[in-house]
Amino acid sequence: MMRVTNQASQQSALNNIFRISEDLFNTQNSVSSGKRIQKSSDDPSGTRQTLSFRTSISQNNQFLRNINNNKGFVSNADTALEKVSLSLIRTKELVVSQLGGTSTATTRLFTAEEVSGIVSQAVLSANSQIGNRFLFGGDRVDVSPFSVSASGAVYQGNTGGINLTIGDSASLQLNLPGSDVFSVDLDPTVTENTSLSDLNSGQGITAGSFVLNDRQGNSGTIAVSTSGSVGDVITAINSAGLNITASINDSNTGIKLTDTSSIINQSLSVTEVSNGTTAQSLGLIGERNGVMQGFDLNPQLNRSTTLSQLNGGQGLDLTSIDIVNGSASGTVSFSSLNSSSTIGDALDLINSAGLNVTAGIGSDGKGLKIVSNSSSTVAIVKEVSGGNSAELLGLGGGRNILTTLLQTQQALERDDTFALIALTDTLDTAINSLSGSRASLGTITRRLEDNEFSLEKELVDKTERLSDIEDVDFAKAASDLAALELAFQSTLNATSRIIQPTILNFLG
Repeated sequence: MMRVTNQASQQSALNNIFRISEDLFNTQNSVSSGKRIQKSSDDPSGTRQTLSFRTSISQNNQFLRNINNNKGFVSNADTALEKVSLSLIRTKELVVSQLGGTSTATTRLFTAEEVSGIVSQAVLSANSQIGNRFLFGGDRVDVSPFSVSASGAVYQGNTGGINLTIGDSASLQLNLPGSDVFSVDLDPTVTENTSLSDLNSGQGITAGSFVLNDRQGNSGTIAVSTSGSVGDVITAINSAGLNITASINDSNTGIKLTDTSSIINQSLSVTEVSNGTTAQSLGLIGERNGVMQGFDLNPQLNRSTTLSQLNGGQGLDLTSIDIVNGSASGTVSFSSLNSSSTIGDALDLINSAGLNVTAGIGSDGKGLKIVSNSSSTVAIVKEVSGGNSAELLGLGGGRNILTTLLQTQQALERDDTFALIALTDTLDTAINSLSGSRASLGTITRRLEDNEFSLEKELVDKTERLSDIEDVDFAKAASDLAALELAFQSTLNATSRIIQPTILNFLG
């Protein structure tokens, strides 16, 4: 027989009490918190799953915030286009009314005043904003995109899109640049021949110096003047004796810096000298791990810009246009042009057509313009057989809405009925183009709503899965808690009977 000592009995009893106390404590925590997993050791596999679900739920919530915070952007843009659409319809009604037999130069002059108000309202709509963000400036949301002067409409935005992340590996362009709705930006690419004075929408660059540091730790100062070309800047960088190669960036919109250092001690960096802005005006500023893709330098047009450079390097497919200038009218064909032809070649074809007009580059450097050489007529450009060359070049029709409205005002002021007749078709084209833009916004809205619905459903499903893994079964937990409390009390009672005190407990 084996003798059980008092010490062994006591230790066994205490172990039972401690074990049941711990189980009781854990069960009480589960019931009070509602969570089955209190620490990772409770269920390592379940912990991994809960962390994964929590990360996914957090991402879904962020996607939903992105959508909810930007619904107003799209909604306000559509409201602005609706106002302009109604203005175009009213303008068409006014033009038709002033082609009737009872209309005179005086009535047309009065009507021109109303159209002037319509122009002002259209510019306000084109400059709509939500908060401090302009809706139609491309990705230049901090700059008022449109202004109107005696020389025509000026677009100060760009063709950039604002992309919104709305799901895993899913993004959506939220905006319609003003160049897709109210005017044209021919968006020429940057080449080494691009003049520095043409950069930044014709504002050029800031003369001065900037410092280049390669990743090995070598440093060099690059001096830049306002004259010369992008190629001159690239040559200066490549001649600085650094482990840096300059070239045109991958999107053909600016300058690219590539660090070829074999020993890496730091980041590739570009810094200004004496608080200058030369590097920034060249789209080169900050630090990168090895490659710096310069910002968009947004060059303006000039006569030497080739057709292949236009439309972000996609080029233009030009056919022909009709020009109405008083009693003179004619068709200008661009069939002789090819991808290597220049803007100057296109302008020369128009100016040599014998229609008493002068074609040039618009004041914003983003499209072309045609003006009558006579102060009593307005030159109107129309499409030929459903083509879109006039729209593409910024000369009229389609998305050149502000230009069309300005021409309407001028035609009424000059009592030019030939122009008013031509403008009836142009206004129809503008109205149809605006309807297409609103349809695009409708597609964006529908995509946002569809993704919002899907994300909310996923959120419910993932939350339920997370609850299944980490939440406590209250019915079972309550039953376990009652059983453990009974076991604990029973153990205490049994222990008090088994371990009886003796006189030795009171000696000492």
